Amino acid sequence: TGNAFEQMGLTPGREMAALAGVSEFGGGLLTALGLGGPIGPVTVASTMAVAAGTAHRGKGAFAMTGGPELPLAYIAGSVAVAAAGPGRLSLDTVLRTRVPRTIVALTVLGSATAAAVMISRSIAKQERDAAETAPPSPSTDGSEPAEPVLAGHL
Repeated sequence: TGNAFEQMGLTPGREMAALAGVSEFGGGLLTALGLGGPIGPVTVASTMAVAAGTAHRGKGAFAMTGGPELPLAYIAGSVAVAAAGPGRLSLDTVLRTRVPRTIVALTVLGSATAAAVMISRSIAKQERDAAETAPPSPSTDGSEPAEPVLAGHL
């Protein structure tokens, strides 16, 4: 997994893979327990945003082609759970705890920023890789004659 993350531009790959695993598992656990208010769903949503913007980017819309359909569904579910708040059987309700709004806002801001940075790093790597493997373009500075373009030429 670390190597795959490296190939996507998420470096260091091993550490980023571990971070993704901890975020998905920890966020899912917090969400399932109803503990920490919206922090769990926000963590899951940010991890899925990175997945949609990196591993699933440019592969069409649907999961059958490798597209971001599933991560986007997880994001929608996470946002719905975060907006709905804890249910009556959640640990937050049972323990009568509430995460301060400042902590929630910082979590959202930090998660969104981290996701944006990781996605932009991945896009930059893909662009560098594409530039390195692209065939050289004809020169337009006059050092080499450009091939003539003929109308109707197939």
